[in-house]
Amino acid sequence: MTATLTRFEADNPKAGGVRLVTPSGIVVDAGWMWGAPLADTLGVAKLLATRMVDTLLREHGGKDVDRISWVSVTAAIQRHVMDWNENLRKHLYSDVGQDPAANDLQGPIVRRIH
Repeated sequence: MTATLTRFEADNPKAGGVRLVTPSGIVVDAGWMWGAPLADTLGVAKLLATRMVDTLLREHGGKDVDRISWVSVTAAIQRHVMDWNENLRKHLYSDVGQDPAANDLQGPIVRRIH
């Protein structure tokens, strides 16, 4: 079985988050609230992945920590943060009709981690 990472959808475009479901079904959530796009998407992804590992270690006795590819989880989180950045940019610049960083960053909301 693989782990699954899902992006949270919120009414507030400044709120973001991801949910990890481990191979044995443990659910770990991580979220953020920020008023501007996050410049260091990899740094944010590493921080959130580290917090997920810490949660599994502290609250679940380390179950599934060794069964998950944390490099893959971090990459998937980074992708979700990049997608969140793009959605926030669209929201912030929709009133002025211009997004200086416009690009196609849309991808699937759910990613399977192998």
